[in-house]
Amino acid sequence: MLILAGPFYCEGLSFAQFLGRAAALTLYCLIPIRKKVVLKNISLSFPEKSKKEVGFIAKNTYKEFIKTLMNMFFISKKRYREGV
Repeated sequence: MLILAGPFYCEGLSFAQFLGRAAALTLYCLIPIRKKVVLKNISLSFPEKSKKEVGFIAKNTYKEFIKTLMNMFFISKKRYREGV
């Protein structure tokens, strides 16, 4: 995922965030073992939440985590190119 952002560096941070969201949803759907653990942990942490709300929180957690990784990569790549 991070490797994919490299060729699109010139497209800007918003494109890196788009890639992050796409990667997060892909991981959420393709790695069911992690998904089960995440859903169980959120359910245990927030017993008052419905299954729909737990799923929403889980998806957003994946999105934000991957977006953070993409932003870190983008910023470090930018600093490297600027010589900072």
